[in-house]
Amino acid sequence: MPANSKKPIRPRRAADGEPLRVPLTAEQLAALANHPEPSAGSLRKVPPVNIETALTFGRGPEAMRAGFEYLRAKRGRPKKGEASPGSATKTLRLTAAEWAALEALASKRHTTLHALLRKAARRELAESAAVPAKARRRKAG
Repeated sequence: MPANSKKPIRPRRAADGEPLRVPLTAEQLAALANHPEPSAGSLRKVPPVNIETALTFGRGPEAMRAGFEYLRAKRGRPKKGEASPGSATKTLRLTAAEWAALEALASKRHTTLHALLRKAARRELAESAAVPAKARRRKAG
């Protein structure tokens, strides 16, 4: 079959217990696109937003670009000529049972062990920065 020819759309065969998925017609797609609000069921699936930690970029195309720039700035290799923030490699010794418990927790939260440990360390740093210096000294002593 030539590369520029289109394959006919065929309905997927149903697996065990799975409903048959039939492609939508143009009218059905238009009706879905013009639906003014999300359904109550889909709203129940959306987790609540923590306003204190949520990032907002406004509305419209400029906001979308700002959001993408934020994501781009946070991940990956720095651009040529830019300095990277750098990081230090450290070792953490825990018992095998503690590692297993951490790995299970990371798996349950659908994240990596490294990301889980990094998040816990940042949370501790943020909490210690929130406590005034005098209170920290009293707490330690």
